[in-house]
Amino acid sequence: MNARTVRSLSYAAAVVVLIALLLLWQWYAVTNRIFFLPAPSAIGEALWKQWLPSAADGSRWLTGLAAIGQTFASAMAGWGIAGVVGIVAGAILGRWRTLADLADIPLLLVRSVPAVAVIPICIVIFGLGLEMKLIVVSFGCIWPVLLNTVQGVGAINPVQLDVARLSRLGLVARFVRVMVPAASPKIFAGLRVSMSMAIVVTVGAEMFAGAGGLGGMVLNASATYDLPGLWAGLLIVALCGLAANYLFLLVERASLHWHTRRRTQ
Repeated sequence: MNARTVRSLSYAAAVVVLIALLLLWQWYAVTNRIFFLPAPSAIGEALWKQWLPSAADGSRWLTGLAAIGQTFASAMAGWGIAGVVGIVAGAILGRWRTLADLADIPLLLVRSVPAVAVIPICIVIFGLGLEMKLIVVSFGCIWPVLLNTVQGVGAINPVQLDVARLSRLGLVARFVRVMVPAASPKIFAGLRVSMSMAIVVTVGAEMFAGAGGLGGMVLNASATYDLPGLWAGLLIVALCGLAANYLFLLVERASLHWHTRRRTQ
């Protein structure tokens, strides 16, 4: 069997396992009647009423769509800030190892702090608006990008940088034309990890601050003991993260096709 057939069989097996788990969940929830564990059928009904167009109430799904847009916009803005700062700072630390050694312990201390732990501080300083969410998301997402960029730039062959210097390329030109392309596989790996974190941290910030978006809707469902609505909101969060991850994979493959082709030659 070729690789495509094996991949198709793997996807089919994953779908079968998912369906089996959902059927088992449905049977267990209906049999035991656990209040905090609604059946998948009840979650699906809540998902249809709240998140999909309905002839009975056409405005509810627009509210859900607006919440998705708000959360996604905040997550991508914070992720973009973290990406730019992480790549630039990572390139500096990866190029000058002495500076990286000096910054190692302070960075280790700061990145050991969970992103949710800084939410109260950011609320006090920046309030409950978009600025608070951007700071929290950027803080939570910067570390995978920063560390991967440091590793990628540190692994660049010094001959490449010497040739660029002899070609009289300035510092910015060497960064754009040599460092970033050479370290791009590592950089993209860090960006992919941080993108998933961006959505999680954004939803957490919205839940903590009651600042609307998907987090606010999940919080409202929890406060009113709407358990099917709560699980439906969590499913939407998971689907948003999955969709963002697959879209980024497409961008990554298109951007790194030259690297893959060169590696296979």
